[in-house]
Amino acid sequence: MTKNKLIVILGPTGSGKTSLSLKLAKEFNGAIISADSRAIYKEMNIGTAKPEHLKPNFRKNPLLPIFSENVPHYLININKLNQPLTLSQYQKLVKKCLFIIKKQGKTAFLVGGTGLYIKSITFNYAIPKVKPNSTLRKSLEYAAKKYGNQYLYQILLHYDPECESFIDPNNTRRIIRALEVFFSTGKPFSCLRKTKKSQLDILKIGIKIPREKLYANIEKRVDKMIEKGLVKEVKKLWQKYPNNPILLNTIGYSEIISFLKKKISLEQAINQIKKNTKNFAKRQITWFKKEPNIHWVKNYQQAKNLVKCFLKN
Repeated sequence: MTKNKLIVILGPTGSGKTSLSLKLAKEFNGAIISADSRAIYKEMNIGTAKPEHLKPNFRKNPLLPIFSENVPHYLININKLNQPLTLSQYQKLVKKCLFIIKKQGKTAFLVGGTGLYIKSITFNYAIPKVKPNSTLRKSLEYAAKKYGNQYLYQILLHYDPECESFIDPNNTRRIIRALEVFFSTGKPFSCLRKTKKSQLDILKIGIKIPREKLYANIEKRVDKMIEKGLVKEVKKLWQKYPNNPILLNTIGYSEIISFLKKKISLEQAINQIKKNTKNFAKRQITWFKKEPNIHWVKNYQQAKNLVKCFLKN
């Protein structure tokens, strides 16, 4: 049986994934599925650098696409900030999107920088079905707020050292989920993340960009976000969703929240966003270096040739 084809476009933040994927999607009759853990939220727009001119911006059905430059995009603006999406839910939605895209005779592109989202699809994770435990979550959130992320992270590594290889120490929500799974099942989260044989034929394309250029792109992008009204966006969301863990753990939002709380100046907040984004990009590069079978490209033509060959075979 012929496997469905999937083209993955990955790379660090600021590397040009959006523009490259749009060009490729236009060239090869494609539809884009987002692999960005923040683009799923409806009201986080400026700070998440979503594709521009998305239409329509809000839908009731998460499986309906929105369009940028006439290219359909899936899994962008599907949840409110008080509706976190689990990795298991994301994986199920992607599989449904792939079915829809195949039925339409289009080429599927999975595009983003959230390594765990991408890996859950390319490695076909068998994610444990553990229901959220609100009481446990609240106590862990309280501990994180009082003692900091590192406190929870050290507890997690005590029980499950292998989590260090795939869970970001700054990702409070992911740390809490891993601890929740451990305390609910008695088994380490890493052991429960088994893989199944993939039903997909996958081409992984990574964007290779000089570190100096990447950092320059990040600086420009942060400045552009401020110009477009990031402070106003964050202020509105913070008033609507006070103490929201997603806002508190998203670069660009947490720093502006510190400014709104008058802990730092706006200039300090902007500098922190740039610094934290660069550090995040470095972590993404480290993560993707461990991924097998990535074809690293420097320009559109190289990516186009790879896709053309992949679709022909």
